[in-house]
Amino acid sequence: MKAAEMKERPTFTLMKQTDVQSIYHMQMPRWLFSDPRYADMSLDAKVAYTFLLNHFQLSRRNGWVNDHGEVFVIFPRKELARELRICEQRVTAAFHKLVELKLVWEKRCGRGDANQIYLAQVQPEDDQDYSCAPFLHENYGSRTAESAVLDGTNSPEPQQEPQDLPPKNRRIGGSRTAESAAKL
Repeated sequence: MKAAEMKERPTFTLMKQTDVQSIYHMQMPRWLFSDPRYADMSLDAKVAYTFLLNHFQLSRRNGWVNDHGEVFVIFPRKELARELRICEQRVTAAFHKLVELKLVWEKRCGRGDANQIYLAQVQPEDDQDYSCAPFLHENYGSRTAESAVLDGTNSPEPQQEPQDLPPKNRRIGGSRTAESAAKL
């Protein structure tokens, strides 16, 4: 799609085609919105789950698994509250909802030790009445406008991001390393 001519410009810098790839981001599961079981969940709980899912990937790479091969996450509520920039009470409420909906289970490890958080394996149930652009609208197809420009193809297949990226350095917005978790 061709961009409309811009006779006026904003006072701030706009993102360019190449900028998208350089921004550290987290993927929020679409099923948190499309699955009727989770549709009424608060945004605090959905974002908290997204942060836990991000930490899950790091824990998996670091080998934080129990005897059954199940990956656990260490993410104290105080730290999650700090990262989300909300109070601990809101994080606690989000955790209660995640536990109630059986999305997480916590193993209490005793006084002074951080709880181990396990994420449930979810089988999403899409609501047929739910629609969210660009996923279902024919005008958009199965990809965004910029993906066609970036890859130079007209293929209808969506491009997927690599799943096994190395952990980010904490100073540039990444997640905790095994060494920093051991200090908790």
